[in-house]
Amino acid sequence: MQERRIDLRHAPWHILVALPLLLLLLGGCGKAVSPARELKDTLHLYERSLRWGDFAMASDYFEEALRKDFLARFQDADDLKIVNVHLVSVDYHPEPRAATTEMTLEYYHLPSPIVHKVRFTQHWTYQGGDTYTPGSWQTATPLPAFAD
Repeated sequence: MQERRIDLRHAPWHILVALPLLLLLLGGCGKAVSPARELKDTLHLYERSLRWGDFAMASDYFEEALRKDFLARFQDADDLKIVNVHLVSVDYHPEPRAATTEMTLEYYHLPSPIVHKVRFTQHWTYQGGDTYTPGSWQTATPLPAFAD
C-alpha cells in the first residue's frame, strides 16, 4: 500500500482559513461551569452595585421574597451615600453549593459628614445550573439597618 501525503501548499485558501477557526470554536465548547468562580464574580458585581448606589442591580442578588422589600427600603434614600463596601471573608461550601460572606459597608446620610461602618454576614445559595449551564448565586439575608 502506497503512503499518500497531503501537501497543504496547494490546498484551497478557504480550507486553510476555516480549519484553524473551527478548531478554536470547538475548543470553547463544553467548558464546565464553576460555581466557585461564579461566586467570586457575583460578589464583585454585588459589591460594586452597592458601592455605586445601583440598588436595582443589587436587588437581583437577593432571593425573590426579599427583592421587593430591598428596593422599597432604598427607593427614597436619596440622602444615603455609600462610601465603601469591602468583602472581609468568604466561606464556600461546594456541597450543598452555599457560601457565607462577611462584609463591611461604610456610609453616611446627607447632610451629616459622619461616616458609619456596619459589618454584616450574608448567606448565599447557588440556584439552578448544571455542569455546562450557569446558575445564579442569591442571598436570603437582608442588609442590616443603617443608623442615622
